[in-house]
Amino acid sequence: VLDDGWTALTLDRKLSAQFEHTVAVTNSGVEILTLL
Repeated sequence: VLDDGWTALTLDRKLSAQFEHTVAVTNSGVEILTLL
């Protein structure tokens, strides 16, 4: 992680990507709230 505390680099400095989903966990299961 760089000094800005946010930017992450791979060891070989090649391009990379990261994504996340927001999910809701309920008594009846899991629902993905953010779909691509």
